[in-house]
Amino acid sequence: MRRPKGEGSVTKLSNEKFRARIELEPKNGKRRWLSVVRDTAPEARKALRELFRKKEVLDVQQEYNDLFPAVVEDFIQACKIKQLKPTTIMRYEFVLKYWIDILKYKEVSKITTKDVDNGIKTLQDNSLKSGTIRLSVIILGGLFNYLIKHNRLKTNPVTHCAIPKKVRTKKNMEIVSEDEHRQILEYLKPLYDYFRLTGEKTIKARMYVIYLLAYSTGMREGEIAGLTWDSLNVDKKELLVHQQVIRAEGKYQIVSPKTEASYREVTISDKLISLLLELQETYRKLGYSTDFIFGSLFKKDTPTPPANIARVFKQCLKGAGIKRHITFHDLRHTHVTSLLEADISVNTVAERIGHAYASTTLDIYGHVLKKARESAAEICKDF
Repeated sequence: MRRPKGEGSVTKLSNEKFRARIELEPKNGKRRWLSVVRDTAPEARKALRELFRKKEVLDVQQEYNDLFPAVVEDFIQACKIKQLKPTTIMRYEFVLKYWIDILKYKEVSKITTKDVDNGIKTLQDNSLKSGTIRLSVIILGGLFNYLIKHNRLKTNPVTHCAIPKKVRTKKNMEIVSEDEHRQILEYLKPLYDYFRLTGEKTIKARMYVIYLLAYSTGMREGEIAGLTWDSLNVDKKELLVHQQVIRAEGKYQIVSPKTEASYREVTISDKLISLLLELQETYRKLGYSTDFIFGSLFKKDTPTPPANIARVFKQCLKGAGIKRHITFHDLRHTHVTSLLEADISVNTVAERIGHAYASTTLDIYGHVLKKARESAAEICKDF
């Protein structure tokens, strides 16, 4: 009852039954079969035909599973199961989309180092920033390592590819001048006073407190949005940064800080403490109840989206008559610059703003220290 190779076989077993079997493509170097056992030869031959139909479905499914887009989907799902941060998963999805466009018809087992090098050139030709290309290649390498770990791939084609070198570029950062600081406060203070009288529920009405907090601590808008009243320790004069608000998967989520170093206690002034307590008392008098210091006053215990803080701040700058392009994040730059110019140590500044390493602070704000050294040399030139 044996058939030509590739057509399967029907074999009589020692128990007088019949086995129908077909061979599948090897996996990880091992042979594989589909088989069933039936009572009679005709039943076994019929089952053999069913096995071939099932094999066709499996072949199509396997062919899809081996294509790069399906592997990316599997990788992202694994990241979610491991409970990686939503922002990390979003970053993976974002950069791997570039590679899906490049490798979408490729089986992962057939992707070579040359394919990756050609993909890098394509991204460069599309004027993608070198930093983004480099990140995408690193994440692509992580995906291939995941496949190797699960015995779906033997070698990583990224290992020997020409990964773009890390290029340090100084981002434009605007520093709020003393005159601009005064203008902003003069515009925001009446809005805050009006809020205390009327209970206006907009975030703009509380921007005076938000602005002073960012200006005085260098906190990111997501960290400010995540502050709760139990973050405030009046006795220690500290605010605990223990969470942040981010947008992921189409909605705002409360997650842990950006890095381990971002989880920190920030010392604040007596004036800022008084201002926060005044805000809390205002909430109480107006009948507002929220766990978040700058939470929504329309929906209880809901944080204000960081994007709203940034957008409203931009409106306030216009209202204050400031035409320069200043972002909310520039308040962080302003705070760090003022500390460094006051000769506060880089280590202290890094700890205060949540940088894991002082080298990160130096890398971003090294020009401030250089300027300070040049000023010192100018003062001492006659000695």
